[in-house]
Amino acid sequence: VMDIHLPGMDGFAALAHLQAQDHTGDVPVIALSADAMPQQRRNGLEKGFFEYLTKPVVGTDLLSAIDRALAIRLFH
Repeated sequence: VMDIHLPGMDGFAALAHLQAQDHTGDVPVIALSADAMPQQRRNGLEKGFFEYLTKPVVGTDLLSAIDRALAIRLFH
């Protein structure tokens, strides 16, 4: 789970860095952001985030996204 607005490097740059590494390139990353506009969500998913959740996050949505990410990671 990664916030989009990180100090020093935004979440998109951090995701690109993770994707470029052999040992983290296939790790599903869930974006968490206050940017709730539909275009922001589409952009996040197009850039490679596994899921894009908005603040305030709903606990069941977060747990569901984590469950899906773990299932993909475990069964691939």
